[in-house]
Amino acid sequence: MTETIQTAMDRLMTISVEPQDYVAEDGLLYCGSCKTPKEAFFPNGKITAKAFEKARLAARDALAPYAEAYRNHGWQYAAGSSGTAKSLAQISDTNFGLGRITNDSMAKIAEILAREGDANTIEGLGFYDHGETPGLGGEVDNPRWKQQWVGKEVYGDDLSEPGIRLVKGGVDANAADSEHKVDALSGATITSRGVEHLVNYWLGDRGFATYLKKLRQGEV
Repeated sequence: MTETIQTAMDRLMTISVEPQDYVAEDGLLYCGSCKTPKEAFFPNGKITAKAFEKARLAARDALAPYAEAYRNHGWQYAAGSSGTAKSLAQISDTNFGLGRITNDSMAKIAEILAREGDANTIEGLGFYDHGETPGLGGEVDNPRWKQQWVGKEVYGDDLSEPGIRLVKGGVDANAADSEHKVDALSGATITSRGVEHLVNYWLGDRGFATYLKKLRQGEV
C-alpha cells in the first residue's frame, strides 16, 4: 500500500467519539444524536473484502431511489465536497492518474485495502516443487486455477479457525461462504484434499495462526 493511500484511509477510518455516543447490543458504536451507527461496516477499523462488499451494497440500495431520476435528467457525474470525497479523489489522482472518483478507482482502492495487512486475505498460492501427474494433480501449476485463490479469505468473521474448502463442480460466487471456497482440481480428488489440508493446517493453531493473530493486532 502506498503511503498516500495508507495516510488518507487512516484519517477516513478514524471515528470521533462524542460524550453522548454509545455502544449498542450489536457491538457497534452509535451516534448519540441521530442514533445511527458510526461504524456499521468496519467495526474497530477492520477492513475486509466481505465488509467492503456489504458497505457497497448498502450504499447502492440507499441511492437507488434517487439514482434513476438523476439519470433521466442526463446526469453522468456527481460533485462531492466532503473531506471523504476529496481524500478519495486525491488517492485516485495520485495512485491511478485519475482526477476524480470512478468505479474503477474505487474498486482498486477497495482491493488494496482489503488485502493489505489483514493477515487473512490470500494474495496467491504456489508450489515450488511437486510430483503430481501432468493434467491431473499437476494442474496446481495452472495459472487459471491459481488465480482463483487471489482474494479468498482463510478465516471466518471471528478469525479463529481456517476454513478453506476445495469444492467439486465449481464454486458458486453467490453461495454462502464462497469467499473461503476454491474449485477442486478435476480428476485429482486426493491432490485437492491434500491442498485443502495443507493450507488449513499451516494457517491453523499448529502452524502460523498465532503469528498471524499477533500480526493483525500489531504486535509484530
